[in-house]
Amino acid sequence: MRIRGKEIWWAIVAGCLTSLSWPPVGLWLALFLGPAAHLVLVSQSANASDRQHRFMLHLVFLLSAWILPFHWVALHPIPITALTSVLALLAYAMLFAATLAVLPRWLQRIGVGGSLLPMILAWSLFDWLLGQTPFAMPWLRLGMAAAPSDWSLFWVRVVGPIGLTFLALSSVGVIESIRRKTRFKWVFLAVFLAMSLGPSAQSIWISSSRSTDLTINDENTPDELKLVLVQPGWSPEEWANIADPTRLERLESLLIDTPRDSDALLLPETSLPPLTSEEAQAAVKHLSNRAGLPVIAGAILIDSNAQASNAVISSESTYLKRHLVPFAEYVPFSSTIPFFSVFSVPAGGVAAYVPGDAMELFQVGNATAGVLICFESLFLRDGRTYARNGADLLIVQTQDGWWRSGAPRSQHVSFTQLLAAASGLPVAQVSVDGTSALIDAQGHIVLEHSEGGPVLETGRLPLSNVATPYRAMGDWIFCLSFVALAGWSIVSNSSLLKSYNA
Repeated sequence: MRIRGKEIWWAIVAGCLTSLSWPPVGLWLALFLGPAAHLVLVSQSANASDRQHRFMLHLVFLLSAWILPFHWVALHPIPITALTSVLALLAYAMLFAATLAVLPRWLQRIGVGGSLLPMILAWSLFDWLLGQTPFAMPWLRLGMAAAPSDWSLFWVRVVGPIGLTFLALSSVGVIESIRRKTRFKWVFLAVFLAMSLGPSAQSIWISSSRSTDLTINDENTPDELKLVLVQPGWSPEEWANIADPTRLERLESLLIDTPRDSDALLLPETSLPPLTSEEAQAAVKHLSNRAGLPVIAGAILIDSNAQASNAVISSESTYLKRHLVPFAEYVPFSSTIPFFSVFSVPAGGVAAYVPGDAMELFQVGNATAGVLICFESLFLRDGRTYARNGADLLIVQTQDGWWRSGAPRSQHVSFTQLLAAASGLPVAQVSVDGTSALIDAQGHIVLEHSEGGPVLETGRLPLSNVATPYRAMGDWIFCLSFVALAGWSIVSNSSLLKSYNA
Protein backbone atom coordinates (compact mmCIF):
# COMPACT_ATOMS: atom_id res chain seq x y z
CA MET A 1 0.00 0.00 0.00
CA ARG A 2 1.33 3.42 -0.93
CA ILE A 3 -0.34 6.59 0.32
CA ARG A 4 0.66 9.85 -1.26
CA GLY A 5 1.70 12.56 1.19
CA LYS A 6 -0.55 15.08 -0.54
CA GLU A 7 -3.63 12.96 0.20
CA ILE A 8 -2.64 12.63 3.86
CA TRP A 9 -2.25 16.37 4.18
CA TRP A 10 -5.64 16.99 2.60
CA ALA A 11 -7.20 14.51 5.05
CA ILE A 12 -5.56 16.40 7.92
CA VAL A 13 -6.79 19.76 6.60
CA ALA A 14 -10.35 18.43 6.18
CA GLY A 15 -10.21 16.94 9.69
CA CYS A 16 -8.92 20.15 11.28
CA LEU A 17 -11.65 22.11 9.51
CA THR A 18 -14.26 19.71 10.88
CA SER A 19 -12.82 20.03 14.40
CA LEU A 20 -13.73 23.71 14.45
CA SER A 21 -17.45 22.91 14.31
CA TRP A 22 -17.64 21.34 17.79
CA PRO A 23 -18.13 23.49 20.89
CA PRO A 24 -16.44 25.38 22.41
CA VAL A 25 -15.11 26.78 19.09
CA GLY A 26 -18.55 26.38 17.55
CA LEU A 27 -17.91 27.30 13.88
CA TRP A 28 -20.70 24.92 12.96
CA LEU A 29 -20.74 25.88 9.26
CA ALA A 30 -17.43 24.00 9.00
CA LEU A 31 -19.57 20.88 9.49
CA PHE A 32 -20.77 21.24 5.88
CA LEU A 33 -17.26 21.68 4.48
CA GLY A 34 -14.78 19.40 6.29
CA PRO A 35 -16.55 16.00 6.00
CA ALA A 36 -17.70 16.74 2.44
CA ALA A 37 -14.18 17.67 1.33
CA HIS A 38 -12.82 14.49 2.91
CA LEU A 39 -15.35 12.16 1.28
CA VAL A 40 -14.75 13.74 -2.13
CA LEU A 41 -11.00 13.34 -1.56
CA VAL A 42 -11.37 9.63 -0.76
CA SER A 43 -13.65 9.01 -3.73
CA GLN A 44 -11.13 10.68 -6.08
CA SER A 45 -8.03 9.05 -4.58
CA ALA A 46 -5.74 7.23 -7.01
CA ASN A 47 -5.92 4.15 -4.73
CA ALA A 48 -9.62 4.43 -3.88
CA SER A 49 -10.12 0.72 -4.55
CA ASP A 50 -7.54 -0.26 -1.91
CA ARG A 51 -9.29 -1.00 1.40
CA GLN A 52 -6.20 -0.31 3.54
CA HIS A 53 -5.67 2.96 1.74
CA ARG A 54 -9.23 4.08 2.45
CA PHE A 55 -8.86 3.00 6.09
CA MET A 56 -5.73 5.11 6.59
CA LEU A 57 -7.25 8.21 4.99
CA HIS A 58 -10.39 7.89 7.15
CA LEU A 59 -8.32 7.29 10.30
CA VAL A 60 -6.11 10.34 9.69
CA PHE A 61 -9.21 12.46 9.04
CA LEU A 62 -11.00 11.30 12.21
CA LEU A 63 -7.98 11.79 14.46
CA SER A 64 -7.52 15.29 13.04
CA ALA A 65 -11.22 16.05 13.50
CA TRP A 66 -11.33 14.81 17.12
CA ILE A 67 -8.02 16.00 18.55
CA LEU A 68 -9.18 19.60 19.16
CA PRO A 69 -12.71 19.08 20.53
CA PHE A 70 -11.82 15.94 22.52
CA HIS A 71 -8.28 16.70 23.71
CA TRP A 72 -9.68 16.83 27.22
CA VAL A 73 -9.93 13.03 27.48
CA ALA A 74 -6.19 13.08 28.25
CA LEU A 75 -6.61 15.60 31.08
CA HIS A 76 -8.22 13.41 33.74
CA PRO A 77 -6.49 13.73 37.15
CA ILE A 78 -6.34 9.93 37.45
CA PRO A 79 -3.57 8.82 35.01
CA ILE A 80 -5.04 5.37 34.30
CA THR A 81 -8.40 6.96 33.48
CA ALA A 82 -6.74 9.43 31.12
CA LEU A 83 -4.84 6.60 29.41
CA THR A 84 -7.88 4.36 28.97
CA SER A 85 -9.91 7.33 27.70
CA VAL A 86 -7.30 8.12 25.04
CA LEU A 87 -7.09 4.45 24.02
CA ALA A 88 -10.89 4.24 23.87
CA LEU A 89 -11.05 7.30 21.60
CA LEU A 90 -8.38 5.76 19.36
CA ALA A 91 -10.36 2.51 19.27
CA TYR A 92 -13.53 4.40 18.23
CA ALA A 93 -11.57 6.15 15.46
CA MET A 94 -10.19 2.84 14.16
CA LEU A 95 -13.61 1.16 14.27
CA PHE A 96 -15.19 4.15 12.53
CA ALA A 97 -12.45 4.21 9.87
CA ALA A 98 -12.86 0.46 9.29
CA THR A 99 -16.61 0.91 8.84
CA LEU A 100 -16.11 3.70 6.28
CA ALA A 101 -13.48 1.63 4.47
CA VAL A 102 -15.47 -1.62 4.21
CA LEU A 103 -19.23 -0.95 4.38
CA PRO A 104 -19.46 1.35 1.32
CA ARG A 105 -17.99 -1.40 -0.88
CA TRP A 106 -20.61 -3.84 0.42
CA LEU A 107 -23.36 -1.30 -0.30
CA GLN A 108 -22.03 -0.93 -3.83
CA ARG A 109 -22.18 -4.71 -4.31
CA ILE A 110 -25.91 -4.76 -3.49
CA GLY A 111 -26.58 -1.98 -6.00
CA VAL A 112 -26.14 1.33 -4.14
CA GLY A 113 -24.41 3.29 -6.89
CA GLY A 114 -21.72 5.92 -6.96
CA SER A 115 -18.75 6.36 -4.67
CA LEU A 116 -20.09 9.06 -2.34
CA LEU A 117 -23.61 7.90 -1.48
CA PRO A 118 -22.39 4.58 0.04
CA MET A 119 -19.95 6.51 2.25
CA ILE A 120 -22.71 8.91 3.38
CA LEU A 121 -24.97 5.97 4.26
CA ALA A 122 -22.13 4.14 6.05
CA TRP A 123 -21.25 7.26 8.06
CA SER A 124 -24.89 7.82 9.06
CA LEU A 125 -25.30 4.18 10.05
CA PHE A 126 -22.20 4.28 12.27
CA ASP A 127 -23.47 7.46 13.94
CA TRP A 128 -26.73 5.67 14.68
CA LEU A 129 -24.84 2.72 16.17
CA LEU A 130 -22.91 5.10 18.44
CA GLY A 131 -26.08 5.36 20.52
CA GLN A 132 -27.19 1.73 20.34
CA THR A 133 -24.30 -0.61 21.19
CA PRO A 134 -22.65 -1.58 24.52
CA PHE A 135 -19.90 0.88 23.53
CA ALA A 136 -22.42 3.71 23.04
CA MET A 137 -20.71 7.12 22.84
CA PRO A 138 -23.13 9.64 21.26
CA TRP A 139 -20.67 12.43 22.14
CA LEU A 140 -18.86 11.54 18.88
CA ARG A 141 -21.84 11.90 16.55
CA LEU A 142 -21.13 14.30 13.72
CA GLY A 143 -24.53 15.99 13.90
CA MET A 144 -24.00 16.88 17.58
CA ALA A 145 -21.09 19.10 16.54
CA ALA A 146 -23.49 21.82 15.33
CA ALA A 147 -24.89 22.36 18.84
CA PRO A 148 -26.17 24.78 20.01
CA SER A 149 -26.63 26.68 16.73
CA ASP A 150 -30.12 27.77 15.68
CA TRP A 151 -29.76 25.38 12.73
CA SER A 152 -29.27 22.38 15.01
CA LEU A 153 -31.96 23.44 17.52
CA PHE A 154 -34.48 23.67 14.70
CA TRP A 155 -33.65 20.50 12.79
CA VAL A 156 -33.14 18.26 15.83
CA ARG A 157 -36.83 18.81 16.60
CA VAL A 158 -37.69 17.40 13.20
CA VAL A 159 -35.15 14.69 12.40
CA GLY A 160 -33.39 13.95 15.71
CA PRO A 161 -29.64 13.63 16.33
CA ILE A 162 -28.94 11.11 13.57
CA GLY A 163 -30.88 13.21 11.11
CA LEU A 164 -28.51 16.09 11.88
CA THR A 165 -25.61 13.97 10.66
CA PHE A 166 -27.55 12.99 7.56
CA LEU A 167 -28.34 16.65 6.78
CA ALA A 168 -24.76 17.76 7.44
CA LEU A 169 -23.47 15.22 4.93
CA SER A 170 -25.96 16.44 2.31
CA SER A 171 -23.43 19.11 1.37
CA VAL A 172 -21.45 16.31 -0.29
CA GLY A 173 -24.11 16.13 -3.00
CA VAL A 174 -23.86 19.86 -3.63
CA ILE A 175 -20.06 19.86 -3.85
CA GLU A 176 -19.97 16.80 -6.10
CA SER A 177 -22.72 18.03 -8.43
CA ILE A 178 -20.98 21.39 -8.85
CA ARG A 179 -17.60 19.72 -9.33
CA ARG A 180 -19.01 17.40 -11.98
CA LYS A 181 -21.17 20.18 -13.47
CA THR A 182 -24.21 17.89 -13.53
CA ARG A 183 -27.59 19.10 -14.68
CA PHE A 184 -28.95 18.50 -11.16
CA LYS A 185 -26.49 20.88 -9.49
CA TRP A 186 -29.06 23.66 -9.12
CA VAL A 187 -31.56 21.24 -7.61
CA PHE A 188 -29.01 20.07 -5.05
CA LEU A 189 -28.03 23.66 -4.30
CA ALA A 190 -31.65 24.77 -3.90
CA VAL A 191 -32.44 21.90 -1.52
CA PHE A 192 -29.30 22.60 0.49
CA LEU A 193 -30.08 26.30 0.79
CA ALA A 194 -33.66 25.52 1.82
CA MET A 195 -32.34 23.20 4.53
CA SER A 196 -29.98 25.94 5.72
CA LEU A 197 -32.92 28.32 6.22
CA GLY A 198 -33.85 26.35 9.32
CA PRO A 199 -32.99 29.18 11.74
CA SER A 200 -35.36 31.54 9.92
CA ALA A 201 -38.10 28.95 9.70
CA GLN A 202 -37.56 28.18 13.38
CA SER A 203 -39.06 31.45 14.61
CA ILE A 204 -42.05 31.02 12.29
CA TRP A 205 -42.54 27.42 13.46
CA ILE A 206 -42.38 28.35 17.15
CA SER A 207 -44.77 31.28 16.66
CA SER A 208 -47.29 29.10 14.85
CA SER A 209 -46.96 26.41 17.52
CA ARG A 210 -48.43 28.81 20.09
CA SER A 211 -51.70 28.90 18.20
CA THR A 212 -51.89 25.19 17.42
CA ASP A 213 -51.92 21.98 19.39
CA LEU A 214 -48.15 21.65 18.92
CA THR A 215 -47.91 23.23 22.38
CA ILE A 216 -49.44 21.10 25.11
CA ASN A 217 -50.72 22.92 28.18
CA ASP A 218 -51.97 20.76 31.04
CA GLU A 219 -54.24 22.76 33.33
CA ASN A 220 -52.72 20.97 36.34
CA THR A 221 -49.15 21.95 35.40
CA PRO A 222 -47.77 25.29 36.61
CA ASP A 223 -46.42 27.83 34.13
CA GLU A 224 -42.95 27.75 35.71
CA LEU A 225 -40.88 26.24 38.49
CA LYS A 226 -38.54 28.04 40.85
CA LEU A 227 -35.47 25.82 41.22
CA VAL A 228 -32.30 26.09 43.30
CA LEU A 229 -29.19 24.65 41.62
CA VAL A 230 -26.43 23.82 44.10
CA GLN A 231 -22.97 23.87 42.50
CA PRO A 232 -20.51 22.91 45.29
CA GLY A 233 -17.39 23.93 43.35
CA TRP A 234 -15.24 21.15 44.81
CA SER A 235 -12.15 19.92 42.98
CA PRO A 236 -12.27 16.49 41.27
CA GLU A 237 -10.01 15.07 44.00
CA GLU A 238 -12.34 16.32 46.74
CA TRP A 239 -15.42 15.04 44.94
CA ALA A 240 -13.82 11.63 44.33
CA ASN A 241 -13.14 11.26 48.06
CA ILE A 242 -16.51 9.61 48.67
CA ALA A 243 -15.34 8.25 52.04
CA ASP A 244 -14.89 11.77 53.45
CA PRO A 245 -16.77 11.67 56.80
CA THR A 246 -17.53 15.42 56.55
CA ARG A 247 -19.11 15.15 53.08
CA LEU A 248 -22.73 15.50 54.23
CA GLU A 249 -21.84 18.27 56.65
CA ARG A 250 -20.10 20.23 53.90
CA LEU A 251 -23.12 19.84 51.61
CA GLU A 252 -25.42 20.92 54.41
CA SER A 253 -23.37 24.06 54.98
CA LEU A 254 -24.14 25.14 51.40
CA LEU A 255 -27.87 25.27 52.11
CA ILE A 256 -27.82 28.11 54.64
CA ASP A 257 -29.26 30.75 52.31
CA THR A 258 -31.69 28.55 50.39
CA PRO A 259 -34.81 30.48 49.25
CA ARG A 260 -37.65 28.74 51.09
CA ASP A 261 -40.26 29.66 48.48
CA SER A 262 -38.65 27.46 45.80
CA ASP A 263 -40.15 24.26 44.38
CA ALA A 264 -37.04 22.08 44.72
CA LEU A 265 -33.31 22.08 45.38
CA LEU A 266 -31.08 20.09 43.01
CA LEU A 267 -27.71 18.59 44.00
CA PRO A 268 -25.32 17.21 41.33
CA GLU A 269 -24.20 13.68 40.47
CA THR A 270 -22.89 11.46 43.34
CA SER A 271 -23.41 14.16 45.98
CA LEU A 272 -24.22 11.64 48.71
CA PRO A 273 -21.53 9.17 49.86
CA PRO A 274 -22.01 5.39 49.43
CA LEU A 275 -25.18 4.52 51.36
CA THR A 276 -27.89 1.91 51.34
CA SER A 277 -31.23 2.97 49.91
CA GLU A 278 -32.68 3.50 53.40
CA GLU A 279 -29.69 5.53 54.55
CA ALA A 280 -29.81 7.67 51.42
CA GLN A 281 -33.52 8.36 51.94
CA ALA A 282 -32.77 9.49 55.50
CA ALA A 283 -29.92 11.73 54.26
CA VAL A 284 -32.19 13.37 51.67
CA LYS A 285 -34.89 14.00 54.26
CA HIS A 286 -32.30 15.56 56.56
CA LEU A 287 -31.07 17.87 53.80
CA SER A 288 -34.67 18.72 52.89
CA ASN A 289 -35.38 19.73 56.47
CA ARG A 290 -32.20 21.80 56.52
CA ALA A 291 -33.06 23.56 53.24
CA GLY A 292 -36.75 23.91 53.97
CA LEU A 293 -37.81 22.49 50.60
CA PRO A 294 -37.70 19.19 48.66
CA VAL A 295 -34.21 17.96 47.67
CA ILE A 296 -33.29 15.82 44.65
CA ALA A 297 -29.70 14.59 45.02
CA GLY A 298 -27.18 12.49 43.17
CA ALA A 299 -26.12 9.47 45.22
CA ILE A 300 -24.09 6.27 45.27
CA LEU A 301 -26.37 3.43 46.39
CA ILE A 302 -24.98 0.16 47.75
CA ASP A 303 -27.18 -2.93 47.46
CA SER A 304 -27.22 -6.11 49.54
CA ASN A 305 -24.49 -7.61 47.34
CA ALA A 306 -22.19 -4.64 48.00
CA GLN A 307 -22.60 -3.48 44.38
CA ALA A 308 -22.75 0.25 43.65
CA SER A 309 -25.21 2.17 41.49
CA ASN A 310 -24.99 5.74 40.27
CA ALA A 311 -28.34 7.13 41.36
CA VAL A 312 -30.66 10.09 41.82
CA ILE A 313 -32.82 10.08 44.92
CA SER A 314 -35.59 12.16 46.44
CA SER A 315 -37.81 11.54 49.46
CA GLU A 316 -40.21 9.61 47.19
CA SER A 317 -38.34 8.28 44.15
CA THR A 318 -35.07 6.62 43.11
CA TYR A 319 -33.47 6.41 39.67
CA LEU A 320 -30.46 4.24 38.81
CA LYS A 321 -28.26 5.31 35.90
CA ARG A 322 -28.99 3.13 32.87
CA HIS A 323 -26.34 4.22 30.35
CA LEU A 324 -22.95 3.76 32.00
CA VAL A 325 -19.86 5.36 30.46
CA PRO A 326 -17.83 2.59 28.74
CA PHE A 327 -14.48 1.92 30.43
CA ALA A 328 -15.09 4.67 33.02
CA GLU A 329 -18.13 3.34 34.90
CA TYR A 330 -18.02 -0.22 33.59
CA VAL A 331 -16.07 -2.45 31.22
CA PRO A 332 -18.22 -3.89 28.40
CA PHE A 333 -18.66 -7.70 28.52
CA SER A 334 -16.82 -7.95 31.87
CA SER A 335 -19.82 -9.84 33.30
CA THR A 336 -19.33 -12.64 30.75
CA ILE A 337 -15.53 -12.35 30.44
CA PRO A 338 -14.31 -11.74 34.02
CA PHE A 339 -10.74 -11.00 32.87
CA PHE A 340 -11.94 -7.74 31.32
CA SER A 341 -12.59 -6.36 34.81
CA VAL A 342 -8.85 -5.64 35.17
CA PHE A 343 -9.42 -2.70 32.81
CA SER A 344 -11.90 -1.02 35.18
CA VAL A 345 -10.93 2.35 36.61
CA PRO A 346 -12.25 4.25 39.65
CA ALA A 347 -14.81 6.80 38.46
CA GLY A 348 -15.80 9.01 41.37
CA GLY A 349 -14.30 6.56 43.83
CA VAL A 350 -16.14 3.50 42.46
CA ALA A 351 -14.45 1.01 40.14
CA ALA A 352 -17.65 -0.29 38.53
CA TYR A 353 -21.34 0.52 38.70
CA VAL A 354 -24.35 -1.70 38.13
CA PRO A 355 -26.81 -0.25 35.59
CA GLY A 356 -30.47 0.36 36.31
CA ASP A 357 -33.32 -0.50 33.95
CA ALA A 358 -36.26 1.78 34.82
CA MET A 359 -37.00 5.37 33.79
CA GLU A 360 -38.46 6.76 37.00
CA LEU A 361 -40.45 10.00 37.20
CA PHE A 362 -39.90 12.47 40.05
CA GLN A 363 -42.36 14.92 41.54
CA VAL A 364 -41.12 18.55 41.50
CA GLY A 365 -43.74 20.84 42.97
CA ASN A 366 -46.86 20.27 40.88
CA ALA A 367 -44.83 19.07 37.90
CA THR A 368 -43.30 15.72 36.91
CA ALA A 369 -39.63 15.34 35.96
CA GLY A 370 -37.62 12.74 34.10
CA VAL A 371 -34.05 12.30 35.36
CA LEU A 372 -30.80 11.67 33.48
CA ILE A 373 -27.28 11.36 34.88
CA CYS A 374 -24.23 12.89 33.21
CA PHE A 375 -23.72 11.78 29.59
CA GLU A 376 -27.18 10.15 29.52
CA SER A 377 -28.37 13.58 28.39
CA LEU A 378 -26.78 12.79 24.99
CA PHE A 379 -29.25 9.94 24.47
CA LEU A 380 -31.96 12.21 23.09
CA ARG A 381 -34.31 9.28 22.62
CA ASP A 382 -34.58 9.02 26.43
CA GLY A 383 -35.81 12.62 26.59
CA ARG A 384 -38.37 11.65 23.96
CA THR A 385 -39.46 8.64 26.05
CA TYR A 386 -39.83 10.75 29.19
CA ALA A 387 -41.91 13.30 27.27
CA ARG A 388 -44.19 10.57 25.92
CA ASN A 389 -44.52 9.18 29.45
CA GLY A 390 -45.87 12.46 30.77
CA ALA A 391 -42.82 14.35 32.07
CA ASP A 392 -43.11 18.15 32.26
CA LEU A 393 -39.34 18.74 32.46
CA LEU A 394 -36.00 16.92 32.54
CA ILE A 395 -33.28 17.09 35.20
CA VAL A 396 -29.65 16.37 34.30
CA GLN A 397 -27.20 15.83 37.17
CA THR A 398 -23.54 15.69 36.25
CA GLN A 399 -19.89 16.13 37.21
CA ASP A 400 -17.95 17.49 34.25
CA GLY A 401 -15.08 18.69 36.39
CA TRP A 402 -13.21 15.37 36.14
CA TRP A 403 -11.70 16.72 32.96
CA ARG A 404 -9.38 19.66 33.53
CA SER A 405 -10.73 21.64 30.59
CA GLY A 406 -13.62 23.93 29.84
CA ALA A 407 -14.33 22.05 26.59
CA PRO A 408 -16.40 19.17 28.02
CA ARG A 409 -18.38 21.61 30.16
CA SER A 410 -19.25 23.74 27.13
CA GLN A 411 -19.99 20.69 24.98
CA HIS A 412 -22.19 19.05 27.60
CA VAL A 413 -24.50 22.01 28.15
CA SER A 414 -24.67 22.52 24.35
CA PHE A 415 -25.77 18.91 23.87
CA THR A 416 -28.30 19.34 26.68
CA GLN A 417 -29.77 22.22 24.67
CA LEU A 418 -30.32 19.70 21.85
CA LEU A 419 -32.00 17.39 24.38
CA ALA A 420 -34.45 20.13 25.33
CA ALA A 421 -35.21 21.05 21.71
CA ALA A 422 -35.63 17.44 20.54
CA SER A 423 -37.87 16.39 23.43
CA GLY A 424 -39.80 19.67 23.58
CA LEU A 425 -39.25 19.82 27.34
CA PRO A 426 -37.36 22.34 29.51
CA VAL A 427 -34.23 21.04 31.23
CA ALA A 428 -32.42 21.85 34.49
CA GLN A 429 -28.75 20.80 34.49
CA VAL A 430 -26.76 20.93 37.72
CA SER A 431 -23.04 20.22 37.94
CA VAL A 432 -20.35 20.07 40.62
CA ASP A 433 -17.95 22.63 39.18
CA GLY A 434 -18.85 22.68 35.51
CA THR A 435 -21.80 24.50 33.97
CA SER A 436 -25.23 24.52 35.59
CA ALA A 437 -28.11 25.86 33.55
CA LEU A 438 -31.84 26.19 33.07
CA ILE A 439 -32.87 25.60 29.44
CA ASP A 440 -36.33 26.21 27.95
CA ALA A 441 -38.26 23.82 25.70
CA GLN A 442 -36.84 25.47 22.56
CA GLY A 443 -33.28 24.74 23.69
CA HIS A 444 -32.38 28.29 24.73
CA ILE A 445 -30.54 28.97 27.99
CA VAL A 446 -32.64 30.85 30.56
CA LEU A 447 -30.02 30.86 33.32
CA GLU A 448 -26.40 29.72 33.31
CA HIS A 449 -23.59 29.54 35.86
CA SER A 450 -20.16 28.46 34.64
CA GLU A 451 -17.38 26.90 36.68
CA GLY A 452 -16.65 28.39 40.05
CA GLY A 453 -18.31 28.19 43.38
CA PRO A 454 -19.62 27.14 45.71
CA VAL A 455 -22.85 28.78 44.67
CA LEU A 456 -26.61 28.50 45.00
CA GLU A 457 -28.19 29.61 41.74
CA THR A 458 -31.93 30.27 41.85
CA GLY A 459 -33.95 30.65 38.68
CA ARG A 460 -37.39 30.24 37.16
CA LEU A 461 -37.82 27.57 34.50
CA PRO A 462 -40.81 28.03 32.12
CA LEU A 463 -42.74 24.79 31.60
CA SER A 464 -43.84 25.06 27.99
CA ASN A 465 -44.27 21.65 26.39
CA VAL A 466 -43.70 21.43 22.62
CA ALA A 467 -44.85 18.32 20.73
CA THR A 468 -41.94 18.05 18.29
CA PRO A 469 -41.97 15.87 15.16
CA TYR A 470 -39.00 13.95 16.59
CA ARG A 471 -40.98 13.21 19.74
CA ALA A 472 -43.75 11.73 17.60
CA MET A 473 -41.56 9.83 15.11
CA GLY A 474 -38.21 9.26 16.81
CA ASP A 475 -35.47 7.87 14.56
CA TRP A 476 -38.03 6.54 12.09
CA ILE A 477 -37.64 9.71 10.02
CA PHE A 478 -33.95 8.94 9.61
CA CYS A 479 -34.52 5.21 9.04
CA LEU A 480 -37.12 5.83 6.33
CA SER A 481 -34.88 8.40 4.64
CA PHE A 482 -31.94 5.98 4.81
CA VAL A 483 -33.91 3.10 3.27
CA ALA A 484 -35.58 5.34 0.67
CA LEU A 485 -32.28 6.82 -0.50
CA ALA A 486 -30.57 3.42 -0.69
CA GLY A 487 -33.59 1.90 -2.45
CA TRP A 488 -33.80 4.76 -4.94
CA SER A 489 -30.12 4.31 -5.77
CA ILE A 490 -30.48 0.55 -6.25
CA VAL A 491 -33.54 0.91 -8.49
CA SER A 492 -31.97 3.76 -10.49
CA ASN A 493 -28.75 1.86 -11.09
CA SER A 494 -30.69 -1.26 -12.00
CA SER A 495 -32.69 0.70 -14.59
CA LEU A 496 -29.55 2.29 -16.00
CA LEU A 497 -27.90 -1.12 -16.24
CA LYS A 498 -30.87 -2.58 -18.11
CA SER A 499 -30.87 0.36 -20.52
CA TYR A 500 -27.15 -0.06 -21.09
CA ASN A 501 -27.50 -3.81 -21.79
CA ALA A 502 -30.41 -3.18 -24.13
